[in-house]
Amino acid sequence: MTLEYCIEFANKYPDCAFATCDRHGPHVRYMTLGFADTSGFYFNTMISKALYRQVVKNPKVELCFHRDEPIGEGAYLEMLRVHGTVEILDDPDLFPRFIKKGRYFGVSAEMPRSALVFFRIKDGEVWIWYDWDELKEEDIPKVKF
Repeated sequence: MTLEYCIEFANKYPDCAFATCDRHGPHVRYMTLGFADTSGFYFNTMISKALYRQVVKNPKVELCFHRDEPIGEGAYLEMLRVHGTVEILDDPDLFPRFIKKGRYFGVSAEMPRSALVFFRIKDGEVWIWYDWDELKEEDIPKVKF
């Protein structure tokens, strides 16, 4: 498993469970990845959402991407786990990049840019988990990014 494989996996299967934690406990929601590259995993949200307030207070998050289809050797489940730190970005070049994706990201050309927050997950670890890894989770190699 390489970082490149994990990036390819996330870009191919962009819907993920996105976990945050605040003083009330954990919060999980499904989100769609904007894109991933060697600098991190990129998302957007609205400044008015609880997600934004949660990552500002506690930037540690975990993501879980998956594909649930036969992949060979008796495995049917492959997950990409990502653990890292949120960095809020002030990069005007991200706005058109999200619009050009051609899928729904809650971003449209008519939306006021002040309502949107772009962020990336960085300084973390990624790893792939297969259903045959049950009971061997501590042995799964992790790659830093």
